[in-house]
Amino acid sequence: EPPVLEDKDESVTAEYPASEASAYNNVKLTVERNADDAKKAADSAFADKYESYVPYEITLTKDGEPFAPVSSLTVNVPVPDGWDASKTAVYYVAAGSQPVDMNASASANGKYVTFTTTHFSTYVLVNTATAMPETTAPAETTAAPADTTATPADTTAAPVETTAAPVETTAAPASTTAAPSSGSTAEPPTTGDVTVNAVAAIVVAMCTCAAGAVVAYGVRKKK
Repeated sequence: EPPVLEDKDESVTAEYPASEASAYNNVKLTVERNADDAKKAADSAFADKYESYVPYEITLTKDGEPFAPVSSLTVNVPVPDGWDASKTAVYYVAAGSQPVDMNASASANGKYVTFTTTHFSTYVLVNTATAMPETTAPAETTAAPADTTATPADTTAAPVETTAAPVETTAAPASTTAAPSSGSTAEPPTTGDVTVNAVAAIVVAMCTCAAGAVVAYGVRKKK
């Protein structure tokens, strides 16, 4: 069997190659379950995903100083009471990073889970049978109310100019005085001429009447 380092308090072991035995002289494996920093990291990563998980802080030291493995070590961690080894996962958890699944496998007797690593720090055993259902946040259905207040249309039209410039209706008076035709201007009759003409007209009229009377008398006499 390969040589192992063991933390007897937690029954955790780390196997290393026999060819590297000299390198592991005076190397100590220390495992602290539910260490404060490990628990904080585990809660941050799994509190909303699983109901059961157990954090471990695993370290190697040599002569009191941190020790880095020469090559990969095989780590065996006991399965907590009541857990199913086939449903127990192991995650490496580093602050500020996503948990890394170590692809642990169950031992033949179902009492341990086993994984390999070259680095020791915070590891968390997770009981995957206690996974919590994912909750979907309700979609935001409240939309901003539509603006239904329209700007009123401007119904006041500019007044139409109805006052037209007054039409000039005063025409220049037509000239009724015709210029006398050249060569046709007769001298107006004098007062004496008018009197003579009037008397002559009267005489002619009287003669005409007398002649008519005579003719009429003659006709009657014949009858």
